[in-house]
Amino acid sequence: MRRFEYFDHTADTLFRAYGDSFEEALANAVLAVYNTMVDTGSVAAVEERSFRVEAPRRETLVYDVFEEVLFLLDTESFLCHEVSSCRVTGREGSWTASLTLRGDLRADRYEVSGQVKAPTYHEMRIGLGKGKVFIQAVLDL
Repeated sequence: MRRFEYFDHTADTLFRAYGDSFEEALANAVLAVYNTMVDTGSVAAVEERSFRVEAPRRETLVYDVFEEVLFLLDTESFLCHEVSSCRVTGREGSWTASLTLRGDLRADRYEVSGQVKAPTYHEMRIGLGKGKVFIQAVLDL
């Protein structure tokens, strides 16, 4: 199964991340966010960063995870190689995501192209099916 794919979108980036579970799709969505700027496969996995976000809706949880990822990039120059752990708990009205990312703090070692300004809710979709989940999002570049 593909982890994620990109689609043509005017001035922004639209992607869809896939997984067998919501957690796997969210982990792949995090990689898709980073991969818009750098080849995540080329990033060394020498540092670890963990964070937790809470939100009332799944869409808000996804958005807040993306915001946290961009915060790590902006404040620590953290580039992600892999999502080593992604756990989501909750129900409608109260969701929590705990993620651990492995990567590198030395962004100057890599060819970084472009910058993600912010995630958006525009065209955000979450598809929940039996054994198939996708998260679709647009990133403002």
